[in-house]
Amino acid sequence: MQKRKSHKIINYPAAGLQGSPSGKFVLRQELPKKVGICHSERSEESQSEILRDAQDDCGVFNRKIILVIALILAISIPSGILLAAKFADVYVGGRAVIRIYDDGVKDPEERAGSIQSRLEELINKNLSPSAIHVAKIQGQLLIMWGKEIVCTVDTEQARLSSLKPRELADKWAKNLRWALRFPLLKLSKKQVVLPVKGEDIVAIDTSLTGETGLVYDSSVVDVKLSDDGQSLRLKAQSSGKTKVTVERASRKVAFNVIVKDWAGKVPDRIEVAVKGNPAPSDVVEDAALHGAAYSVVLQPGCQMSLREKLQIPQNLPLNDHILIRVPVVVEGPGYFTVEKTLEILVKNEQFKNIPVSNLMVSNRPESIDRNGILYQSSIANTGSVRLLYSHKNISHVRRNIKVKLINISNRNVKVLMNSSLAGPDRQELTVGHRAAYRFMNYYMKDAGFVMLLQPGMELYLVDVNMAPHEVVSGIASFQIVEGEKLEVVVETTDNGSDSSLPMINEPFNPFLIHPRGNFPNPDQVLEGFFLIGGGDAHIDYGKGPWLIDAETGEPNTGNYGAIYEADISLENPSPYPRQVQLLFSPFSGPARGTFIVDGALAETPILKPGREFPFYSIDLGAGEKKKVKVYTMPEAGSNYPSRIVVREVNP
Repeated sequence: MQKRKSHKIINYPAAGLQGSPSGKFVLRQELPKKVGICHSERSEESQSEILRDAQDDCGVFNRKIILVIALILAISIPSGILLAAKFADVYVGGRAVIRIYDDGVKDPEERAGSIQSRLEELINKNLSPSAIHVAKIQGQLLIMWGKEIVCTVDTEQARLSSLKPRELADKWAKNLRWALRFPLLKLSKKQVVLPVKGEDIVAIDTSLTGETGLVYDSSVVDVKLSDDGQSLRLKAQSSGKTKVTVERASRKVAFNVIVKDWAGKVPDRIEVAVKGNPAPSDVVEDAALHGAAYSVVLQPGCQMSLREKLQIPQNLPLNDHILIRVPVVVEGPGYFTVEKTLEILVKNEQFKNIPVSNLMVSNRPESIDRNGILYQSSIANTGSVRLLYSHKNISHVRRNIKVKLINISNRNVKVLMNSSLAGPDRQELTVGHRAAYRFMNYYMKDAGFVMLLQPGMELYLVDVNMAPHEVVSGIASFQIVEGEKLEVVVETTDNGSDSSLPMINEPFNPFLIHPRGNFPNPDQVLEGFFLIGGGDAHIDYGKGPWLIDAETGEPNTGNYGAIYEADISLENPSPYPRQVQLLFSPFSGPARGTFIVDGALAETPILKPGREFPFYSIDLGAGEKKKVKVYTMPEAGSNYPSRIVVREVNP
């Protein structure tokens, strides 16, 4: 290893001892601090000014007094001191300990350099600072370190320092002992925390020379010594901890290195596909959020969140696209936080419609007070399926409801889906209605989004925490467009439960309407006819025959989750234009309704049996015939059968 330079030369006009941050000794210009009895730092010209000022101020000085003062000044000020004095300092650990003045015989820089080299040689021998003392050998004052000579102290240096030789020797010895009390091998940092592949530099502050030894765990961090021996360059290799020990001239110092992994990995950009004419803004939002959540790779115990709420300003037209910038934060204990803006390109694409072949219902037990799996079934690549779930927390603790898809195959699965969620809330009927209303909006616009599940991947559609007595309800649809099959799981856990959950089975009770199971070909088509002048027409839905679970034979009383298409023929035989109203009228108990009529979405308030609410009006011209399609669904929380009434306005 090449030996680094031992000193640096700087010229300073100011007086006094000053530490040098990097050099060993410094050549400076100093003005004397004590000048005879005047204690002045002025030059000869300034001294003359003092005498003139004194004469002007007092007016009583005679020439004899002035001559006496001048004689005293001449005697008390050493020759040459009134001019700037040239000197060089010797340093130990950045602290000036010995000052060598220019005595006109040997250059102070050269002499200070010799003393500096001698000191470094002795320091490397690891001698005790207490062994530094002053000795007089053959009439010569010496600074000794044990039996070793550091330097000589001559009368000329003492005179230039305005001290007696013994006083100067004692001062230098004292300075040396004081400076050596401090560590001679120091590092700029006591601890370094790095991410994997992160780098840092630790500076070495020392006057020690010789080889540098390093001890550390190279699997955690790689450490390189700089060419000048003044610093260490660190590069983190893997997560973990290690102590880096630095040794030079029998002295050791250490610092800790902690390497933490990043909390996750966020890609620069992803693409997701949506479906809809147009795709509703909340479907675009769902697609972006799910895409972000499942494109980010998380370390164990870490989580992803958004720095700000995602806002989609408008619906996305068919065959159009939008670029969304999502500010993502990934964090977790023991990891470095990742903050990054993820770009999500959302495209509205066309997909082939496949009729729903299976309705999956999770409503038994409706009231939950223990941990377990509420529903579990598989989806094959043979058709589209729909899931309805509705559950109430009757325990005394907060409880989670989770709905997830699991790729149980060994191939990637691409699924077209949508998901409507309502709650948590204590108003059971309102929660069921909100879920149905949102789902029917998706149904009307043929809306959804596409997610890719790798083998073994779990995709959480819902993970909602609800307080005691709160209800959660939701409806989702799934269509596998690539791949084999998926598993659907609805489960509940309290906040402290583990991941091993039993299946919760509750026997069927014919006196309670809480369906559960798989109900093939659930959607129904009804027909109705209305004639102006012929009185009201009634179309009842949510009535028998009930949908039957393919495995257990148990009924879905009320046909909850089924889509009803009512094809209503209207005829006005009169010679006058007429107006017709469609009204919702429950007759089995309180209920709300959601309806799609001619591409418009309508809803009703909560109605008691026997009450009616008009939700759509139709104009019929004289002699006109018209057909109207009405879509609706029995909603969780409401009571069925219910009725659609067709009535002439002001007959």
